[in-house]
Amino acid sequence: MHRCTDNSRNEPDSPPAGLLEALEKWADDELRSLNGQIEWILRRALVERKRLKDRDEPAQPPGAEG
Repeated sequence: MHRCTDNSRNEPDSPPAGLLEALEKWADDELRSLNGQIEWILRRALVERKRLKDRDEPAQPPGAEG
């Protein structure tokens, strides 16, 4: 959910200074696009918090506990 401090504008707030530059450098170091790097970071965070299954993890049959 996007929270905007100024109700007169519809665009999202800008990221903190230096954040995009740091992400771009990290993406370049790993030969990814900026969007690819952001997706990788988000996916990794979701998998670590068990909110998304790792796509490399085999699916468990229904009723199986894991």
